[in-house]
Amino acid sequence: MRANIRTKRDIVRRVEALVKLLESCSNNVKGEIESLTLDERQVTMNDLQSSRDLRQQVDAFIETLKNILLAAQEPRHEKWFQRLWFMQPDSDFLNDLGGKIDNARSDFGLVGEIRIRRHVEEAAKATREIYRVQREKDIQDILNGLETANASWQSALLDSKSLLHEGTRVAIRGDLVQWAVDDDFNKRVYILYGQAGMGKSSIAHAFCRELQQQSRIVVSFFFIREHSTCSDVYRVFPTIAYQLAEAIPHLRPVIADAARKHQPGHEKALDQQLKTLITKPLRTLENLAAPPGITFVFDGVDECANQSLLNTMLQLLCTAAREIPFLRILIATRPEANIMDSLNASKDFRIIHMRDLQKEAGANEDIRLFIRGELEKGALTKESKLLIERPDAVEILTKLAAGLFIWARVATSFLFQTKYLEVDNFDILVESQGANAGTEIQKLDNLYMIILQYSFPTFSKDSMQMHHVHQVLAWLVTTKFGFLQNEGISGDLLDAVGIPSSLTMHVIDRLRSVLVVEGEVTPTTPITVCHASFPQFLLDPSRCTNSALLVDPPSGNALIAKSTLDLLVRDDINIREAQRSIILMWQYSTGHWYRHVLLALYTDELGKSLRHFVDTHLSDWMRTSGKWSSDHTPIEAVDACTKVRDWCKKECPDDGLARALDNVVARRVQELAVEVGRSL
Repeated sequence: MRANIRTKRDIVRRVEALVKLLESCSNNVKGEIESLTLDERQVTMNDLQSSRDLRQQVDAFIETLKNILLAAQEPRHEKWFQRLWFMQPDSDFLNDLGGKIDNARSDFGLVGEIRIRRHVEEAAKATREIYRVQREKDIQDILNGLETANASWQSALLDSKSLLHEGTRVAIRGDLVQWAVDDDFNKRVYILYGQAGMGKSSIAHAFCRELQQQSRIVVSFFFIREHSTCSDVYRVFPTIAYQLAEAIPHLRPVIADAARKHQPGHEKALDQQLKTLITKPLRTLENLAAPPGITFVFDGVDECANQSLLNTMLQLLCTAAREIPFLRILIATRPEANIMDSLNASKDFRIIHMRDLQKEAGANEDIRLFIRGELEKGALTKESKLLIERPDAVEILTKLAAGLFIWARVATSFLFQTKYLEVDNFDILVESQGANAGTEIQKLDNLYMIILQYSFPTFSKDSMQMHHVHQVLAWLVTTKFGFLQNEGISGDLLDAVGIPSSLTMHVIDRLRSVLVVEGEVTPTTPITVCHASFPQFLLDPSRCTNSALLVDPPSGNALIAKSTLDLLVRDDINIREAQRSIILMWQYSTGHWYRHVLLALYTDELGKSLRHFVDTHLSDWMRTSGKWSSDHTPIEAVDACTKVRDWCKKECPDDGLARALDNVVARRVQELAVEVGRSL
C-alpha cells in the first residue's frame, strides 16, 4: 500500500509536469502573439481559430486528458480488505495511468506543442507579410500621388543625351566621380556650364551612369524645354523625393509620410516642398552610423519654364548642400546671365565650384577623336573615300566644330547622309561654315539651315509637298501633351491625321543627321531630335530665316489643332475596328485638341475646322462617353469649351463661331443640371 501511495505521488508530479508544459506552451504562444500589432494580432487569432489542423490536434489532446480523468475517477475498492486484495492490480493501474500521462505529455511536447507553435509562427509570419505588403502598397500609392516628371537620367526621353563617344571627356568625368566621394566643403555644389552643344548633358548623363555602376546613390532631374512636366520647377522636388524613396529603403516610409501631408501642385512654395519632401527626410539619415553619400544631378536648368522661380530653386539647393554634409549637387547649365549672377551672389557661394567647359584644355582633342572615329567608321562601313580625297578633313572639321560636340556629331552624320556624296557634303560644309564663323549658336543655326536646304531641294518647288514637310516639322518640334510628350511621333500616327506616311518616312530619312534614327526607316519609326537646339532653331524666327521651314509655336499649334479637329469630324472611323495608329491619334485628339487651339494663331483653315467640329460633334465630345471618352470630367469639358469660346472672342473674326460655342456650352450645362436634379 505504501508503494501505491508513492506511485500516486509520482503521478501527481507527472501531472504537475504536464501542467508546466502546458503553461510553457501557452507563454510561448502568448509571446508570439504579443509581438504583433493589435491589427495583426486580431487577424492571427482569427486565422488560428479557423485552422482545421490545429483544431484537430488540440481536440485530440483534450480527448486524451478526458480519458485519463475518467479512468482516475472510476470508483475503486472502498473496503480495506478489497484494497488489500487488489493492491497489486491497483499498482498496475496506477503505473498504467502514470504511463498514459507521460505519453500524453511526451506526445504533446514532441508533436502538439511543436505543431501549435508552428501554426502560431506561420500565422504570425503570414499576417506580418500581409501587413507588410499592404503597408508597401499604401506607401507606393502615396508616392505615386506626387506630381513627378519623367526626368530621371534613365528616362527614354534622354536617349539622345546618352551618346557620349567612347574615350572622350575622360578627365572631367573622372574629376566628377572623385568630387562625388570627396569630403570637400568648398565643392559641395558643382556648376558645369557651357554653351549649347558642348556636351553638358552627355557628361551629366555619363556621370549618373558611372555613379550607379559604383553602387552610389544618384537622383536626377534633366530639364527638357519641349516637355511641360520636364520643364516645370514645381515638379523638381517631388521628382527628387520620389527617386530618393526608390533608392533608399530607410526613406520610403519617411518620405511617404511627408508626401501624405504634402499638397501637390503650386499650392506649396518651393521652400516648403524642399523642406517637407527632401531635407527633413534626409536628416533622418544623420542618425545612421555611416550615412550614404547622395548626389543630386540637375541638367539644363536654363530650360526651366518658370524662369522667375529658377533662382529660388538654385538658392534652395545650395542651402541644402551646405546643411546636409553627405549631399553633393551637380548643376549643368548654359551660362545665362540670370543664372550665373544668382550663383555668384549666393550666400552659399563658398561651397560652389564653377567649371567652364569652353576652357577645357582637352575639348578639341576629344572632338578630334570623335570625328576621326566617325570618318574611319564611314570608310569601313560605307566605302567612303573622304579621308583619301580630303586627307585633312579631320583637322578642318575639328577646327570648324570650335569645341561644340553637337556640331561635330551633326556634321559627321550629314556627311554620310547620302551614300557616295560625303565629299560633296564636306565641301558644302566647309564653304558655308567658313563664310559664317559667328557665335556658337550661329554656327549651329547655319549648319541646320544647310542640312534643311539640301535635304529637300526638289520639294521647295512643290508647294503641296513643302506643306506636308512643314506639317511634319510642326508635329516634330511643337510642344505636345499626353503620351506624345514621352514618345516620338511616327509616320503611321501622322498618316491618321492626313500626312502620308511615305512622306513622313522620307522626311525622317533626309533628316537623319539631326534625329535619333537607327536602322531602316519604317512607318513606326519614331521621330526624336538628337539635340534641343534643333527644335529651338525651327521655332525661333530670329534664327530660322526660311519662312517655308519656320515653325513658330502659334503656327505649329494651329497646324496640329486643325489636324486633330479634322480627325474628330470623320464619321467613317469605327474605333473598335480601327488600326492602332488611328486609335492612338483619336485618343490624343479627344484629349488635347482644345489645348492646341488655345495656343494657336488663328487661321482661316483652323477657323473652318473648328466651326465644323462645333456644329457636328462638340456636343458628343462634351458628354465624354463612348468613343468620346477621355480623362476629362463633364465639368472639365465645359470649362475647356468655355476657354475656347473666350479664345475665339479674342482671336477670331466675328463670324458666329463664338456664339455657336456659347449655345453648345449652354445646352450642355442645362443637361448637367437636369442630371444632377435626377440624382438628388
